[in-house]
Amino acid sequence: MDNVAGSSDKFDFDNQLKVIRSFLPEAKKIGVVYCTAEDNSISQIATLKKLAPSYGFEVEAMSITLTNEIPTAVDSLISKDVDLFCNLNDNTVVGCLDLILEKTDAAKIPVFGSEVTQVDNGCLASASLDYFELGKQTGMYMAEILKGKTVEKGYVITLSESYLCYNSDVATKLGIAVPTGLEIKNVKG
Repeated sequence: MDNVAGSSDKFDFDNQLKVIRSFLPEAKKIGVVYCTAEDNSISQIATLKKLAPSYGFEVEAMSITLTNEIPTAVDSLISKDVDLFCNLNDNTVVGCLDLILEKTDAAKIPVFGSEVTQVDNGCLASASLDYFELGKQTGMYMAEILKGKTVEKGYVITLSESYLCYNSDVATKLGIAVPTGLEIKNVKG
């Protein structure tokens, strides 16, 4: 296809796994709920499973097809003694974040989000996507096209850096120390 370009919110799993390891040096098992109806989630779970062992993690994943399956999936992962939950960029699952956090908070299990808003809403930390910056870069590229710039065939805008953030309220509530030496911003306080 000619004259097609776009932007991608591809998640930086390497940085996410580094952030998780920094906060939870003894953790072994990551719990993930994902929706099989979202191709992006299937791709992301494959990437996470591929990278996790190099950081000393095992991934325990539960697939769902409908939102009403999420409570059972979360309960099942909790019963499998996961050390933490990791959210993907999964619209179905993220839409039920409050429910997930209610269950994981009760079990004293931290959740690592995939973007800043999730951390602000109760996840412990994230190597987040900065959707504002991605939108800004996409808009600047579009403005250049409107001014006559030729579209680079297949050009995809991605962010080269993650926005590392944590929620100090959640860290305090769960009794988790914020790692020293990690350049990470607090979204609370």
